[in-house]
This record gives sequence, structure tokens and C-alpha cells, in this order.
Amino acid sequence: MESGGHRLDSLEDSRRESLYPHKPIQKKTMTDTARMASMVSAMFATTEGDSPESIEQRARFYKLVPGIHWPDDWDSLDQAEQKKRLDGMDKLGLKSR
Repeated sequence: MESGGHRLDSLEDSRRESLYPHKPIQKKTMTDTARMASMVSAMFATTEGDSPESIEQRARFYKLVPGIHWPDDWDSLDQAEQKKRLDGMDKLGLKSR
């Protein structure tokens, strides 16, 4: 065995490739991140209800996802409209694949 672990690293890579030749190693994509935010938001909505704090927290989940452009007028929307939009994002994210 070579010192420094280089041989071991290359063995691990070749073993991984031989075990799954049809399935390349993929990095997380923005879609995966959005789907995860949808799952967390939907679970949070189920456990916490429709309180203003719940809606605010659910919005925070989505604001952390790169590529989602948040509306400038979000704070001026009423609570029902915010909930409707968040529910729509949850549904879209959970349905995608």
C-alpha cells in the first residue's frame, strides 16, 4: 500500500464506479434543495398550523433556496394570500421529480 492514502482513494473511486456504472455520482442541484424546502415547509405547516409565525418561518425556508426570487410585495400581502402561495410552492416542490 502506498503512503498517503492515494491508492486507497483511487480504489474507493473505482469500486464505486464498478458497483454503479449506470448511476454516476451526482451533486445536489437547486431542484433537490427546493424539494427539501418544500418537504420541510409542508411538515411545518402540518405541525404548526396557520399562525403568522408559521407562515413567516415557512417563507424563511424558501428564501434560503438559491434561485428563488421572492416577491418585493410579500409583506404587504394578507396572511391568506401568503399561505396560499406557500401551499402552492409546497405542492409544486413535492410533486416534482
